[in-house]
Amino acid sequence: MIEDDVWIGLNCAIVPGVRIGRGSVVGAGAVVNRNLPPFSIAVGVPARVVGDRRPNEHADRALQRVAS
Repeated sequence: MIEDDVWIGLNCAIVPGVRIGRGSVVGAGAVVNRNLPPFSIAVGVPARVVGDRRPNEHADRALQRVAS
């Protein structure tokens, strides 16, 4: 199951029955053999989560200061 707003790089392999959470990014050539949580960044063989795409509170505040 691939949820909404997921980016999958070239030459990835996704094992049947795996769920890739909403907003996740899978790096090129990754082999996804486990479920990925929403908004995760996963790379490698086997794929492992190396980051999170959700902005944190500090980033939100900085962006608000720059915009004003």
